[in-house]
Amino acid sequence: IDTARDLERLAGDLMKAAELAVDVEASGLDPMRAVLAGISLASAPGAAFYVPVRSVIEDDGPTLTPPREAPGLPLEDVKRLLGPVLSDARIKKIGQNIKYDAIVLANAGIALEGVEFDTMLASYCLHPARRSHGLDALAAEVLGRRMTPFKELFDGRAKKKDIREVPVARVKEYACEDADMTLRLKHSFDPLLRASQVEELFRSVEMPLSHILTDMEMRGVRLDVPFLGALSAEFAGKLLALQEAIFGLAGEPFNINSTQKLREILFGKLKLKPSRKTKTGFSTDVDVLTSLSGQHDLPKLLLEYRMLQKLKSTYVDALPRLVNPRTGRVHTSYNQAVTTTGRLSSSDPNLQNIPIRTEAGREIRKAFIAGRDDWILLDADYSQIELRILAHLSRDAELVRAFEEGADVHRRTAAMMHGIDLDGVTDDMRSRAKTVNFGIIYGMGARGLAQALDIDAAEARRFIDEYFRCYPGVKRFVDETVASARKNGAVTTLLGRVRQLADIDSADNRARAFAERVAVNTPVQGTAADLIKVAMIKIAGELRRRKLEASMILQVHDELLFDLPAEELDEVRDIAARTMETAVPLSVPLKVDTGFGRTWLEAHA
Repeated sequence: IDTARDLERLAGDLMKAAELAVDVEASGLDPMRAVLAGISLASAPGAAFYVPVRSVIEDDGPTLTPPREAPGLPLEDVKRLLGPVLSDARIKKIGQNIKYDAIVLANAGIALEGVEFDTMLASYCLHPARRSHGLDALAAEVLGRRMTPFKELFDGRAKKKDIREVPVARVKEYACEDADMTLRLKHSFDPLLRASQVEELFRSVEMPLSHILTDMEMRGVRLDVPFLGALSAEFAGKLLALQEAIFGLAGEPFNINSTQKLREILFGKLKLKPSRKTKTGFSTDVDVLTSLSGQHDLPKLLLEYRMLQKLKSTYVDALPRLVNPRTGRVHTSYNQAVTTTGRLSSSDPNLQNIPIRTEAGREIRKAFIAGRDDWILLDADYSQIELRILAHLSRDAELVRAFEEGADVHRRTAAMMHGIDLDGVTDDMRSRAKTVNFGIIYGMGARGLAQALDIDAAEARRFIDEYFRCYPGVKRFVDETVASARKNGAVTTLLGRVRQLADIDSADNRARAFAERVAVNTPVQGTAADLIKVAMIKIAGELRRRKLEASMILQVHDELLFDLPAEELDEVRDIAARTMETAVPLSVPLKVDTGFGRTWLEAHA
């Protein structure tokens, strides 16, 4: 479609369509920075249209090529003529990872309304363990069609792959294929969803959540960049001091990042006892260094050095470079179709892996600040959500009673396992009981618990046996869940999310044991993931209904972060806590801890 007249005619036809597959082409993968290059549309299988959008290509590379114009219709014409079709909620929109398309269009001034079906999310709900939910892979597997890979559009020597550099005639074929295959996949997945138990999950949880994540990604999070600059210098100083201390203990300077040299120092020079061998030699990974810390101080310092070095490179130095120059904020991407448990993951940057238990990790959280100088952040965090879900699923009388009474579950577990009063429980006993409590959720066996507690396997087995004696309902839940998984080849969450377990009957002991651990963990962790998704949908709806300025800006597993005016604090805190605690009815009470402050760290504390 290369004239305004043709676009006007097409728009008139599309206004009569019941459904419309939409796929945008843009200058890059980051939707917050990408420039709209074109829109492909399909309202019936076998026919699609491509609308190229004119833009200026600016070279930000070392060659400094003069700006040049990518061919297409003026954006204003596209907004005027096609905008009403895309913003008409009566026309049901279909897409593949349509969150990306919605963000690119929104940044170009075009609203995408009526989004009803995402083929990537449909595939994810139907087959979470599928190797890829990408369009090319789905077209091949479901439709038996080979699609043109993106890289084939470019000369092999092209360093920068901007689709605006490709002739429009070539892009047209590629883009129309995307819209056409997306529509065909929708027609393939629709009856499969209707015949499955995951249809409600798809339509009532994953699709509504996609809209909320779109808003969260576009809003982004404000960073205190000067603070990160100062923290980088501070970490650099600490790394230098650690390096000198490491050299002193080693008796010589060496390349700390060289695995080979580290082996020579630890196992050759210092004669420490190695615990595991790889194909290339003795391992020096985190688990090995942790176990060696009891033999010598050097492994302990190496662990601290690695942790600090990773935090500095991954967050302290990287985050300022990721600040969007237009918005002044960092915009993460939430991935709905990556984890097999239903949990969201975060990338570019990953904001879900910033450690909160270490002082260095907490310092990084200080850099996340309220969106305006007179605003604050509110943090709402589920308390022991997975243990509460375990209590609900297992119906264990003691575990249920503990949560009903608001008891310290880890302390009570320790007292029961040791046969003593609560007053006699030491901090070490509570810590060990906590490890056992959560270890059971993750299907941890005696060997894993022994490693986690640094005890021998026989003692670990006694711990587990004693735990199951105290909580027989949990033992019954574990056994019944594994038996059900073996019978059905899959397990489900409370909201019907299914995870297939191909290895549950495997002859390979290791593969079968892993599948059994997954069988126990998935109903618990997957239900926790579903529960916070439902809470997010309800909270967003309530904030919108009350016309509050507050917005959800981050989700980190069991935790939500809000950016809001100080005067809305009490109202938003009540909405968040009440909604999270009642999102899905359970037989035990859910508890949400809240905090607020100028920084993420203050709010979490």
